[in-house]
Amino acid sequence: MTRSQKHQHWQRHIRAWHRSGLSQAAYCEAHQLSLASFGYWRKRCSVSSVVCSAPAVIPVLRETVPSGTQLRSPGGWQILLPVELDTTVLCKLLMRLP
Repeated sequence: MTRSQKHQHWQRHIRAWHRSGLSQAAYCEAHQLSLASFGYWRKRCSVSSVVCSAPAVIPVLRETVPSGTQLRSPGGWQILLPVELDTTVLCKLLMRLP
């Protein structure tokens, strides 16, 4: 497997893990993956290519407020994003949402 193929293979698993709601260990066990390799590739794959290029669709209400943009989900979470927020930081933030 070429490096590019490995990268794509792990990106698919990382996207699937994000959608699964499982812990890394549980996902790796269910898919017979090495947890150490999963962790390596999760860190190696860039945030923008893993999360932002194939986001999950979540209904979100967007409201512009003087200090930035506020996002509210039907699940109850709210985020106030400052106007100057960098997209890389936004992607990292969205990765950490439940």
